[in-house]
Amino acid sequence: MKYLFFTLVSFLFPLILWASSGTVTLQRGTIGGGWDGGNNNEVPIPQVTYDDTSVCINCDSLLHDVQVVIKNEDGMVMYSGSINLNANLQILNVPQSLNQRMFSIEIFAREENFYGYFIM
Repeated sequence: MKYLFFTLVSFLFPLILWASSGTVTLQRGTIGGGWDGGNNNEVPIPQVTYDDTSVCINCDSLLHDVQVVIKNEDGMVMYSGSINLNANLQILNVPQSLNQRMFSIEIFAREENFYGYFIM
């Protein structure tokens, strides 16, 4: 019986973790199509992943003073701050709001802006 329990747990635990995480596809520009700061393809697109409580951001090259804004579906700011991006993950804790699961992220890096949407 113990063996069966541990076998089930070992198979289900990774599925639970996998189901509650994901990757955000970022687009160049800003939400709503406003001024996007130009189209500087020299600025690499950051990689953004998320899970139930946090958002992780990294980038292939070093970007200083990157402004990150995360909003819920009602437009309420859940996170706003300036970070330095590099190959190491920057972990941002995002507070959960009741019944709010859809979020937007905007990243303002040098002369290039990025945005994306995700569901936690």
